[in-house]
Amino acid sequence: MDAFARQLYGDAWDPARGIIHSAGNKRLKDFVSPLDEEKLRNPDIRYFAERNPGHHQGDMMVCMAHLTLENWASVLKRTAGRMLRTRRPAAAR
Repeated sequence: MDAFARQLYGDAWDPARGIIHSAGNKRLKDFVSPLDEEKLRNPDIRYFAERNPGHHQGDMMVCMAHLTLENWASVLKRTAGRMLRTRRPAAAR
């Protein structure tokens, strides 16, 4: 993971924390996935918030997974869902 992240992100990669710092140039909008107390009760979300406190500024965690047919199908399904949601006319939402 270190070699991969270092090659792709260079000095933005912080191997000690496993974070890619965005330098604030990819800041998320305030309404995008805010982490309130209810969401932080989820252990996965809490782990993410603790490990990547700069996520709202665009910092990213590096994640690697085996590329299986199931993984690809999941990615395609989520991508198609996002595309369908964004293409609907505003009146239909």
